[in-house]
Amino acid sequence: MNTAANPPNETKWRMSKNVLNAGELNGSLTLIGPGSSLEPEISSVERVIYVAQGVVTASFSAANYILQTDDTLVVPPGRSLEIRNRGDAPAKILVVSLPSRRRAETPLVVLN
Repeated sequence: MNTAANPPNETKWRMSKNVLNAGELNGSLTLIGPGSSLEPEISSVERVIYVAQGVVTASFSAANYILQTDDTLVVPPGRSLEIRNRGDAPAKILVVSLPSRRRAETPLVVLN
């Protein structure tokens, strides 16, 4: 059985689960296998990427950001984002999409 605790034996894999669905506020927890990536995606809303475990490379706006456990990255709307696990161990990330009206009302502060 393939689960988060017992991932498949393939060289590249990823698993996602929606963990937040409150109207326009959405979040997913994703486990990314070594050498695997999330396909580039453009979102119309701001996204917050939190690395719960491991090391990933997030690429957007022609820049690469190396994120480690407990790092957070805010991706503005309209930007293509690709997330890749270049490490030897699985990485666990939380991606939260913020509705536009929330962005306008509440400033977001990133603390590491």
